[in-house]
Amino acid sequence: MRDESPASADAAFNHALSLRQEKRYREALELFRGLLADPQSRLSSKQIRHAYSHALKCSTALKDWALTESLARASILSNSGNADGYCRLGESLVRQGRFDEAVAALTRSIELLPDSREAPLLLELARAHASESGRPKVAPWPARSAQFEDPRALVERYVLRWKHGVPIIAPDSVFMTIGSCFALNLARHLREMGRTVHAEEIGEDINSTYANRYLLDWIENGATNAATQAIQDAYGPAMRERMRAKAAQSDVFVITLGVAPCFFRKDNGDFAFVVSKTPTARAHLYANHVMRTTSVEENVRNIQAIMDTIARLARRRPKFVLTVSPVPLGGTLERHSAVIADCVSKSTLRLAADQVCAAEKRHQVI
Repeated sequence: MRDESPASADAAFNHALSLRQEKRYREALELFRGLLADPQSRLSSKQIRHAYSHALKCSTALKDWALTESLARASILSNSGNADGYCRLGESLVRQGRFDEAVAALTRSIELLPDSREAPLLLELARAHASESGRPKVAPWPARSAQFEDPRALVERYVLRWKHGVPIIAPDSVFMTIGSCFALNLARHLREMGRTVHAEEIGEDINSTYANRYLLDWIENGATNAATQAIQDAYGPAMRERMRAKAAQSDVFVITLGVAPCFFRKDNGDFAFVVSKTPTARAHLYANHVMRTTSVEENVRNIQAIMDTIARLARRRPKFVLTVSPVPLGGTLERHSAVIADCVSKSTLRLAADQVCAAEKRHQVI
């Protein structure tokens, strides 16, 4: 049975102090954090303040700035008059490149402790960086494996840095997922989160930007060429009407980019939409068509055409979320390895998505 007496907590606290003095910062930090998190440790108010102070010194020595930020915020919640907590928070924000936030934290630290020597120096540094214009700022990579243990915080801090704290999608947004077979997985997860989502179970046939471009063309205009006629033969007018209605009711469209390779006719180079997977159909496909990995430029044009069509079908100005499906190629006729072909395929789509997001001015692309 664990000893939960105050003496036991004192012993653990003193042991943590010894570890810190020996520069065994990681061990000391974990022991301090354990004491602070354990309601049975029965630390006094003074010990809690000291535990936070020593834990922050350890995390600072380890240069674990994300953890330092978390500890500093916890110490401030524990004691709102904690000048050192605000100082350490400011330092961690400076180290993470969040200078405007650092200025606010360090200003508060100086208000609480005007005689501080460190906080004014950090504040000067934060203000210098915050006021700089035109100078590129380094966006850091999450350097510690422990940062990946909290995916939400990781994404907010390292992926959505330019939108930090800014709502992207309203709570009452109506979603529609299209693109590849992975769109159904996204729809299911969104529904589990309580969101309103429209999706159509199409399968793996509509998994390229070419297929989706012609699918949206069919939804808007019906069968007007060989590709849209093949889509109509495969899915029928009832699905077309359903998808038109769903597009009109939605305002956030999640487009999953599936694969870059497509089949094209050998005689004229036109995109070929193929549904049947029978041996005879495959033999005809391979004899009369060529499999080709489409270019970044082709996919950019297709994505832009898809968004243009959706904008005409939707009743409200739509927002677009571009994603790349993790589902790999099932096989390749182009290369000796489907693994390599899939890597090229996903890289092509990711580059296309990046170019669309960087250059698109007419539509709201997230």
